[in-house]
Amino acid sequence: MTPVAIVGGGVTGLTAAFYLQRLNIPFTLYEASGRVGGLIQTTCRDGFLVEHGPNTILESVPEVAALVKDLELTARCLYPAAEMKARYVVRNGKTQRVPQSAVAAARTPLLSVKAKLRIMAEPFISRTALVDEALSEFVVRRLGVEVLDYLIDPFVGGVYAGDPGRLSVEHAFPKLHKLEQTYGSLIKGSLVGARARKKRERAEGTVSKTSARMLSFEGGLSVLVDRLRAKLGNAVELGTAVKAMRPNGWGWTLELATGHIREGTIREHSAVLLCAPAHRVAQMKILGVAAAEMESLRTVYYPPIARVAVAFPRDKIAHALDGIWSADSEA
Repeated sequence: MTPVAIVGGGVTGLTAAFYLQRLNIPFTLYEASGRVGGLIQTTCRDGFLVEHGPNTILESVPEVAALVKDLELTARCLYPAAEMKARYVVRNGKTQRVPQSAVAAARTPLLSVKAKLRIMAEPFISRTALVDEALSEFVVRRLGVEVLDYLIDPFVGGVYAGDPGRLSVEHAFPKLHKLEQTYGSLIKGSLVGARARKKRERAEGTVSKTSARMLSFEGGLSVLVDRLRAKLGNAVELGTAVKAMRPNGWGWTLELATGHIREGTIREHSAVLLCAPAHRVAQMKILGVAAAEMESLRTVYYPPIARVAVAFPRDKIAHALDGIWSADSEA
């Protein structure tokens, strides 16, 4: 049987390869760089553990727990303690706890009295007919500017590393969009639709992003990548870039650049899974795909991210450090 080609050795490509292997379907995974894992990379140095990319996985779908179990990593899982669920935002140089209940929202100094009154008016605001409304426009229209600046923007920055003005509410936050369209109000929808959502989540085995557990491993997220890599053996080819691909009647012919042979290496595959970033795929020559479709991949925006790891003696910090911090633009 001619193997399946998997292009890209990030966590998506590695996971696809792992489950193909479990189904006894032959494959070859091509990774252009010299390592697998993509943005997931962990460094352990002088007793400190630093994540270069993401530092947790969200257990929002059952497939995450299934992958961990299948890789026999359950015993190495790390979850935040229950008392570490707090979220903090810095406003005007002061750390404020993000409210997680209606009572806390009424009392929080994070939002002004004007902002709280604006939230109370949300059920009386009409739904919109806009087709593809930006998240920032949606939040300001329904809840006001302060909710965007001090509640939504920090959350979006942590999850998407993106500008809420460039995120589609319908696609990035479909549940918010559906609440407005179904109930005409986020507050009303949250109250009335809570039972239906819980029933649906139980049936689907899913949980909302706000209630899903965060997961890491003893030794960092690279533990997941390393275990996947170890399972796949010689089917992974590092330093091998896919330059072009074309259908051949029964499968695909790939042109590779690998090792000292920069161009021209040819491989035949029954199918291809593209697990590389959009801008990498856009660099390939794919026969049979319209130029306009390839060009659209080049327009996918990847926001720049800088990660800085800093260590302090614990006895020098008075805060309980019982949550996650975000800062506003004034901090």
